[in-house]
Amino acid sequence: MEGMSVIHPLATDDQILEELYKLMTMSTRVFIVHMLIPLGPGLFTRANEIGMMEEGYVWILTDGLTDISSTLDPSVIDSMQGVLGVKPHVPRLKELESFKIRWKRKIQQEYPTNERFELNIFGLWAYDAAYGLAMAVEKLGPTNFSFQKFITSRNSTDRDTIRVSQIGPNLLQSLLSTRFKGLSGDFQFFNRQLRSSAFQVVNVIGKGERGVGFWTPESGTIRKLHSVDFANYQVTSGKAAD
Repeated sequence: MEGMSVIHPLATDDQILEELYKLMTMSTRVFIVHMLIPLGPGLFTRANEIGMMEEGYVWILTDGLTDISSTLDPSVIDSMQGVLGVKPHVPRLKELESFKIRWKRKIQQEYPTNERFELNIFGLWAYDAAYGLAMAVEKLGPTNFSFQKFITSRNSTDRDTIRVSQIGPNLLQSLLSTRFKGLSGDFQFFNRQLRSSAFQVVNVIGKGERGVGFWTPESGTIRKLHSVDFANYQVTSGKAAD
């Protein structure tokens, strides 16, 4: 990695342009973008304006921006043509499709003016995490959920007193051993971290993204996973020359 460019979360368009011009002076033409979601559209709009989305440049997104790329404004998508992205692979399960229908119906009822109903990977992870925690508590069986007061300072007040659950260590072990097939895929911990069983590589083309292949810890980069096959798809990086 030749270098790193840092853009402030509240950066203006001029500040984003300043960083992009710095990148143009570097010898590398491959950029990995890991940033807050609100910054992404502005970055690629400015990059497109100064010619950094043409052939010869390669842009790779981490999962945060990749997961919301399909919901971006069409003008932003047009600026991102050829961008590659990596995101956790979510299997198409009947349970997931059924949940999405119920989710959309509920959101339409409670927020009728909301035009976007997409449930992204973060929402699926939150649902699976809550479900996994409930399973972990259930595995413990009948338990006394008592709390012990823990004083954080000598001159303490009620606000400085934290109540600590006595079953915390047992609950942690129960959660770490919990495994099930959730809405986002296999729910399991590896070294105390939630582990995605596979990642999907996508290419922004036309009005949205297209699958390119997959990456798994066991097999590395592959074109086919289960019944999904991208063997005949060619990757496009940067806009084609006119």
